[in-house]
Amino acid sequence: MPEITCSAVKCTYNAKGYCSREYIRIDVDDCESENCCTCCDSFAEEHHGSNSSYINSIGEDAGVECYATSCIYNENCECVADSINVEGDEAVCCTDTFCDTYKPATH
Repeated sequence: MPEITCSAVKCTYNAKGYCSREYIRIDVDDCESENCCTCCDSFAEEHHGSNSSYINSIGEDAGVECYATSCIYNENCECVADSINVEGDEAVCCTDTFCDTYKPATH
């Protein structure tokens, strides 16, 4: 289970640059470039006074369900990278984020 860093500061699970959720889901939209089309499907826009469930301690490893099946770190829809980085500085919804760790497998 990888450690998850995250730049999506508007996500309710972002805690000082780390994801505080126990598990996340990385999804893929249909498009030509899979890297730009990965997204953190667990992104939830922070609202004042929101109370998050599924909280993990900051920096703890978390489970990552991943549907980017062409990624070298994907084993049976689970991410096996030591750590992942979710990008989305200005994200206000999940499709504004992407997995920066995604690396296509060579066939």
